Amino acid sequence: MDERARATGVHAGIAALLLPAYGWGMGGFGDLSSAGAAYAAAIAVFNAMLKFGGIAMAITAAICLAGKRVGLVVDAVVAGLCGIIMVGCSLIWLATGGGIDFQDIMILIFGGLFISGARRSWADYQSAGGARAAVVARAVTPKDPEAPHPASIRPASLAGAEDTEPPEGYLAALSKEKDEPPTANFE
Repeated sequence: MDERARATGVHAGIAALLLPAYGWGMGGFGDLSSAGAAYAAAIAVFNAMLKFGGIAMAITAAICLAGKRVGLVVDAVVAGLCGIIMVGCSLIWLATGGGIDFQDIMILIFGGLFISGARRSWADYQSAGGARAAVVARAVTPKDPEAPHPASIRPASLAGAEDTEPPEGYLAALSKEKDEPPTANFE
C-alpha cells in the first residue's frame, strides 16, 4: 500500500465530487447565446471536461484510495489534462469575453492547482520507486565494508604508533589512565 497514493486519492475524490456536480448538476458553464466561435468552443470543451473529467477523477480516486502506486500516474495524467483545459479555456474567455470575469480568474487558478497536483503526483510516483528507480536499484553495487572510526586510528606522529591497538580502543584505554595532569602552583 502506498500512502502517497492514498493521500492523493482524497484530493482526487473531492475533485470527482465537484466536477460532475457542476457539469451535470448545475448545467455546466456559460451562456452561448451571444458568444463568439472561440468562446463557445471553449465553453463546450470546458463543460465536457467537467462531466468526463469528473468521471476520470472518480476512477483515479478509487485506484489511489486502494493504495496502488499506479494511481499516481493516472492522477498525473487526468489532473494534468483537466488543469490544461481549465487554464486554456479561462485564457480564451479572458481574451475574447470582453473583460475580466471573477469566475474566469478562479478557473485559471484552479487549473494551475490541478497542474501543480499533477506534477506532484508524477514526482511522488518517481520517488516512490517508479520505472527509473527500478533501473537504478539494479545498478547499485554492494556497500563497501565500513571504514574504521577515526577515534580508533592512532596517528603516526605519536610515540608508540607502531604498537598494536588496545583491544578496547584508544579512547577506552585513555580513560583508564590514572595520571593527573600537571598543575601550576605559584608559591
